[in-house]
Amino acid sequence: MNAPRRLWFLFAFLFMAGCVPGTPGLPKSDAVPEYVYTGSIFDGIQYGAVLSPAEQDTLYLLADTVNAVVVKRTEVYFWEITQEYKADWEKLNQPLDGTLEIYQGNHLFQKLERQSQVLVRQYDSQLFKEIVFGPDALQRFQAYQNDIQRYRKDYENHVKAQQQYSEELWDRYQNPDKYRNVPLRKEPDLPPPLHEFVSEVALTYPLSLPVGSFTMRVVDSNGRAVPGSEKKLKTIQPRRKGISYVVYTEHRWTNQKTSREPEEVIYVGAADSLFLQPFVQHEYYADDYLNLTEPQKKHAPLDDWMWVDIHPLSGEKLQTRDAKNHPGERDLIPFQVQQLPGPKLGYLIVPVDPNRPESTPSFSAYKIDLARETVSAIGIIDQHSLRGGADRQIRRIANVNPLVLILPVGITLSLGLIAVSLRKVRANEPLPERKKNGHRCS
Repeated sequence: MNAPRRLWFLFAFLFMAGCVPGTPGLPKSDAVPEYVYTGSIFDGIQYGAVLSPAEQDTLYLLADTVNAVVVKRTEVYFWEITQEYKADWEKLNQPLDGTLEIYQGNHLFQKLERQSQVLVRQYDSQLFKEIVFGPDALQRFQAYQNDIQRYRKDYENHVKAQQQYSEELWDRYQNPDKYRNVPLRKEPDLPPPLHEFVSEVALTYPLSLPVGSFTMRVVDSNGRAVPGSEKKLKTIQPRRKGISYVVYTEHRWTNQKTSREPEEVIYVGAADSLFLQPFVQHEYYADDYLNLTEPQKKHAPLDDWMWVDIHPLSGEKLQTRDAKNHPGERDLIPFQVQQLPGPKLGYLIVPVDPNRPESTPSFSAYKIDLARETVSAIGIIDQHSLRGGADRQIRRIANVNPLVLILPVGITLSLGLIAVSLRKVRANEPLPERKKNGHRCS
């Protein structure tokens, strides 16, 4: 093996082993101890973990919303693969004791002490939408632990009852005469599920501020600011609130569209049915909201506004109007999406059957039967009045034979070809002989 090839294999080996210094895509190991802000922040949809290292000078929060922050000393390193700073909590995880001071300009706006805090989510949801502080947090966590013990006992009893039921079924199969006049017992039901999930108790600062720009720091028991605990803080709020519609058609389920702007037009093609899934949406300044939800992700400054779906609507009615402005109403109905059987590709959207436990809803929406009715406008009825930002226009695009569209183009092309052909014929004709003073010119 020649020398260049040996060097190439050596470099490849070092690259795979992660030993080439400065190689893009490999993590750096130069972790440094520093103070970071961490905790749980609310992005309008759920509470999520946040890590704000010293390299990130500003922490973004939603205004007038309770959040949980805490300052800790840990070792921070830069992870090249995701281009983010990470904390080595296993090596160093030291909460900073003290009082959190929040300033607006030179004015001391708030002083906060750490409190017990837990996050709560419902059993049928994966989103933590509730945060609890103080003695209520401790009570909530203890109730959750008691519920776990209750569920374990109920499940153990269920396993025993299920085993007895299975043994009886087997005995009935082997000795049918023994149970001729004995009714079959009911199969045991599953125990009631946990009511909710509660996170571990943590000590954090409950932070809720109006819209504005602030600075914060931690001061020790002697009233001295802890170096390295300073951080800028910006709180944001939505500019507008409205309703968005995710628009589905029965045979193009995977090609849904979203209508966000109020009073815009929803165009419908040849579909017989239209399904509108409504969401509450908020409009944020894009650069601020991305710094809130993806604080360490590098992106170009976006001087624009963006709509964010917050949560689906439930319970409100849809008001419709036809071409003659006649009103109508319909309810939000759960539907299930089924794939068509056989080789033909497509989907079927059917209402959920409450008598069939396996018929789980895929989504809830308003259905408009375009084959039987003409709808030109829609809106959401909220407490007997129309909800702002939910109005839309609906326009049906007529089906046109493709030949009708192709015919004018074909005629134009034919005329052009004829004109070109005539010019070529004229160009090939011999020039007429010219005469001068009655004699033929050579």
